[in-house]
Amino acid sequence: MSRQVFKRCTRCPERTRLGTGERHCPTCDSSEYTWGFVVDIGDDPATGKRRRRRGGGFATRRDAEAALREVLTKRDRGQLISTTTMTVREFLVDQWLPAMRMSIGPTTLEGYRGNIERYIVPRVGDLQLRALTPPRINLLYADVRDNGRTRGKEPLALKTVREVHELWALAASTGLRHSELLSLRWIDLNLDRRLLSVRRVLIKVGGTAQFKDAPKSAHGFRTISIPPRVTQLLIELRGWQAQQPQLQAVPPEQALVFCRYDGDPWHPDHVSKTLRELVIASGLPRIRPLQDLRHTHATLLFR
Repeated sequence: MSRQVFKRCTRCPERTRLGTGERHCPTCDSSEYTWGFVVDIGDDPATGKRRRRRGGGFATRRDAEAALREVLTKRDRGQLISTTTMTVREFLVDQWLPAMRMSIGPTTLEGYRGNIERYIVPRVGDLQLRALTPPRINLLYADVRDNGRTRGKEPLALKTVREVHELWALAASTGLRHSELLSLRWIDLNLDRRLLSVRRVLIKVGGTAQFKDAPKSAHGFRTISIPPRVTQLLIELRGWQAQQPQLQAVPPEQALVFCRYDGDPWHPDHVSKTLRELVIASGLPRIRPLQDLRHTHATLLFR
């Protein structure tokens, strides 16, 4: 029975696998990666073809190996579902959510579960996974946006689109690092004077995101000017957040500029992955989204 646990780059769009003992991606030389696995689980009785089960996005090798063992246990008990007939609900509830449990907190996990049960399962839950095409997913997005609100009649707010746009705008106009953007609090901004103070960073420690004070140096703790156009975007974002009941309970000294629906910080890996996918989908040249935006900012300053 063939099985493999491996590292995969989280920086380059190709998601290159790292060889045994490699610490840097052979494609982009990044040292940032997650762990994944692939394992043969026997022949598909419907087609006679060899079946494989994959998993990825794990913070540590131990997490990936634990998920692999869970797959093998289910295989031995006859609990694995054929991918030829697996439905969207079966994949999300029986496979995706259990795998995510190892890399996210319980509150976030329940949020995912609620969104799956509220928005996805009623619309495409009975659809076979192999029939979930990109056009069908786009229809799902549109339906959730226009008809997904459980209270009131207005379409769902496009919060993610709004926040991605403002993340991008602030990064391109200030040259802030990935870790600095995700740690920004509203108390770090003076929008009247159009100033931003970098006081801390969000770093990964053992796969977990943690805040750390920025070093008191010219490259660490510093104050940066914000362009008028970006200041207006931030004012709009702050106004929108003030209307969200789930964010109103967050103490003002902890309120983040860019945060999840419950006020918690975004994990750096999630943001990097999302931005890479948006770059690819946009048709723009493939870049390292936040690193190369810093270079763009520097070029604009020289000009």
